[in-house]
Amino acid sequence: MDDNATPPLPPRLAELVVGDSAGRTLPVKLPPGRLVRPNPSWVDRSSHASAARPAYWLSDTPAPAALWPQLRTAHRQSGLWPLLLQSEHTDPALPWAAGEVDPQPVSVIDRYDPGVFLATVWAAWVQDQEGEEEIDYHFEDLAPFGRDWPGLAPPGEPMEDPDVVADWYAGLLHEDTAHLGLVAADRSADTLAVTGWTGPANHAQIVPLAAVVRSWEDRFGVRVTRVGLDTLDLSVAAPRRRPSMPCASPPSTSPSVPTTSSRPRPVKTPWAATPSRCAARTRGHSGGTDTDHSSVSTCRVTSSA
Repeated sequence: MDDNATPPLPPRLAELVVGDSAGRTLPVKLPPGRLVRPNPSWVDRSSHASAARPAYWLSDTPAPAALWPQLRTAHRQSGLWPLLLQSEHTDPALPWAAGEVDPQPVSVIDRYDPGVFLATVWAAWVQDQEGEEEIDYHFEDLAPFGRDWPGLAPPGEPMEDPDVVADWYAGLLHEDTAHLGLVAADRSADTLAVTGWTGPANHAQIVPLAAVVRSWEDRFGVRVTRVGLDTLDLSVAAPRRRPSMPCASPPSTSPSVPTTSSRPRPVKTPWAATPSRCAARTRGHSGGTDTDHSSVSTCRVTSSA
């Protein structure tokens, strides 16, 4: 055996890539951690049979900032996408260590057209607001688009390699409280379904949201970097560079969108739309579906109950 050969995936990690571990390697030394299986009480067993498998690997303690870019670089060899996994501030076990997740098969994401999904959400939100003019609500949040869904925005202008921007943003996000996660996924958007993240559960299904993030990956160079109990942080390498235009996504959330500078500067707008290079944060209900005709930097989506 060649002493310089890269070792195969450890058996514990090979469990994450069932049936596809041959030839997989991970040339990065991991800190102590464990595989996490879904808590049975959180799994919808009627819909799929993948819930018995481990959903992700989780470090026992917060990981050094330098590990994320190393593991992202190794993704092509390992098939494991790194995530910064943030726990609930009052209970460090929730949701990741406790397994309060509901993994979904990646194949289900293919069933959803992000444009159709977003148009449906937009129309439903507009319908819910009909009659609110009596309390001086005139759909200002949807300006300049109005009540009719304007469609998906064209691709943004590439500024840097999406993976390089993801490394940069992961370093910006790194805190002493976020644990490191590894998820078996070909692309970062799919980690939302594979981990079984339930952040937007009160307002939107995670699988169509993953389809939307896939669309953002293709059009705006988005990468999923950090996921919390009810927050989602995305890096964006090809933003729609039109800072003067407001976001237009169904205002089920109330996002904040920063200017395209080197540091985040939140400004209140309706819903998250297109991401851009700096760091956007979206706070609200169902998590970042877009109209997506705006300038954002990274999207942070917070789902309120």
